[in-house]
Amino acid sequence: EKEINCLAQNIYFEAGHEPYQGKVAVGLVTINRVKSHMYPDSICSVVWQVGKSSRTGKSVAQFSWTRDGKSDTPRNMAAWQAAQELAREMLKGGSLDNFDDFTRGATHYHATYVKPYWRHKYERVAKIGLHIFYRDANNVYEGSVAKL
Repeated sequence: EKEINCLAQNIYFEAGHEPYQGKVAVGLVTINRVKSHMYPDSICSVVWQVGKSSRTGKSVAQFSWTRDGKSDTPRNMAAWQAAQELAREMLKGGSLDNFDDFTRGATHYHATYVKPYWRHKYERVAKIGLHIFYRDANNVYEGSVAKL
């Protein structure tokens, strides 16, 4: 239940206003990171991971909402309920492979109105709503499971 809640929070705060496919894509990125040896091995650990900026050396959040200083209490109850339902479906039966990964193993994304320095390091795989999704082109992707 804790993992479902962490995934629901990430979907809600990162894509709560996005179309359904955008919400799923954010969930898939979170799951793809869990599957990758480059990231922690649980949903909550991935969501709350803090790293160091290679450019500034400062601590940075992997997902901006986790360190933005704002309340992490959902305000839009309909969007929160939808995020919870989606997270339950995505993690049904304890599996990370309940949804076809149309992002082809994406582990990164950003809003269309920002241009992060790292975007050229990865292969762009999709633009959904206000997000652009990327995967590491050097990693092998097979079907619904990212082999990272």
